[in-house]
Amino acid sequence: MESLSLKTMSIAAMLALGCLGCGRQQLEGSLSAVLDLHYSQTNASSSPDEMVVRFIQPLGGGGENVVLAVSASRAGADPNALQFDLAELTPTGNQRGTLTRNVFNDPRTTFPPLARGHLQFNSSLIVGRTVGGNFSVTFQEGTTFASGRTVFASFGATVQ
Repeated sequence: MESLSLKTMSIAAMLALGCLGCGRQQLEGSLSAVLDLHYSQTNASSSPDEMVVRFIQPLGGGGENVVLAVSASRAGADPNALQFDLAELTPTGNQRGTLTRNVFNDPRTTFPPLARGHLQFNSSLIVGRTVGGNFSVTFQEGTTFASGRTVFASFGATVQ
């Protein structure tokens, strides 16, 4: 009887993992109390200057809402780095991490500085492939809508 429940739980876990890419998903954390953080697509990109993961909700007519974009500056970092301390200061004195959004009819596009945070890719970004990873941030205390809040997720993103 016990082996049957373990087998049933294993099947349920595999089905849940298989559905991670299905339909709408939501970023986690207390930021979801003040923003709609549902998305259905994730993409990532890399340039000599930064690495970015974007959580996107398509709009009718071919447009899209960028629910959240998490970027890490490569300034002063190892060019092969796949993990970044987003709250760290770069050699130019700016925070390594930046979070932004671009959602239709929502004027909230920027966020306060980070108290702490990380962005990690599980492998190098190769155009056309999928890359896994995760991020987590806590915003500094203050008076803006996101102050003191958290947001985090694991992702599988198509590399563009």
